[in-house]
Amino acid sequence: CLLLAACCLLLAACCLLLLQLPDGARAVLKVNDFAIDTRPNGSVAQFYSDLSLADLEGNELLRKRISVNDPFRYCFWRIGG
Repeated sequence: CLLLAACCLLLAACCLLLLQLPDGARAVLKVNDFAIDTRPNGSVAQFYSDLSLADLEGNELLRKRISVNDPFRYCFWRIGG
């Protein structure tokens, strides 16, 4: 679970550092928010990421809050939580 959190944070950092889109890019994936639910004992119950897919003009094509077993799907893309 901690690996998943680290991957989500890395993805968010990469989005911030990306100054130029790769050649042929037709959409941008944005991490809007990230949250963690914990149990009363402090252990992790669930990770959540709020993601948006936008075209190159900034128009949002799809937005979804993903979690484990509820991935982000768009055409042939599937991004797990």
